[in-house]
Amino acid sequence: MEACEVLSSENREVASYDQIGCARSQYAAAAPPGTFTPDLFAKELAQVREVSGLERCHIVAHGWGGMLALDHILGGNGVTKGPYVGNGIASLTLVSMPPSYARLVADRRTALDAFPAEMREVLLEGDEGGAGGANLSRAGIELYDRAWAEWIARHESSRAAGACYQGLRLGGAGDGYGALRGNAASATGRASAAAVVRDMTGGMMFSVGGALAGWEADDGGRLARLTASVPAVKMLHGTNDALSAAAALEVFNGIAVADMKPRVTWDEVEGSGSCVHLDRSEYFLDGVNSFVSAWDCNGERFCNGA
Repeated sequence: MEACEVLSSENREVASYDQIGCARSQYAAAAPPGTFTPDLFAKELAQVREVSGLERCHIVAHGWGGMLALDHILGGNGVTKGPYVGNGIASLTLVSMPPSYARLVADRRTALDAFPAEMREVLLEGDEGGAGGANLSRAGIELYDRAWAEWIARHESSRAAGACYQGLRLGGAGDGYGALRGNAASATGRASAAAVVRDMTGGMMFSVGGALAGWEADDGGRLARLTASVPAVKMLHGTNDALSAAAALEVFNGIAVADMKPRVTWDEVEGSGSCVHLDRSEYFLDGVNSFVSAWDCNGERFCNGA
């Protein structure tokens, strides 16, 4: 999401950060199991807003970031409400937003059915127990790497140099999960990243596990309350995303109750994987710029006559 920095202007600052345990916010000490939870990341986001003075802001979030945004704004899923929960969000942009973590994993499994049998089997085998392919033979690891690259190209981003899921096991991925490619990999960064993924997902892509196992977008029926806290919501979904459009539309329909539909919009983006901000970057940035500009002034649309 660092590309969103181009949306800054004289009247708008853009802030991004690496979550604790990831990339430039690596966790130097060995993190015991259970360290990383949705509540920890929600508290971190609240603190980032507080120390940065972001009392009022637009949130643009992808995948897990969108899940975190909902927890931050509405509470739920074990997240403790903080001082900024429900306050000061001018607009919310959600990219690749699942109705539950279990549904996301189920859709990934369905997407695997279109893969050659040997690739599908090695990805599932390498995923077992959060091994990340380390449980395979040398030949198996080579096939796993090819299959993983194919998965990224098909469903995450065809622009593999910036793909969202490079970094956990493959070489040259920076200082940890989510780091910029081209940076030298480090043992500390790898261990920190692995601990995050271990705690949050059980280290697995294709089986449900970890702290996100029971995550629900509509926890406690909260989606219908979102527009009471956020003036406008924009949802984007790439046509090549492993998360199905039907699944993402469950979230959209939960938010867009009848009288709120003009403030909740859906965009199905052709030719993009999960990372719309990478595969269709110009289209994405133009659309987000127009959207946030329309809601820049205290929830009043087109307050500057735009």
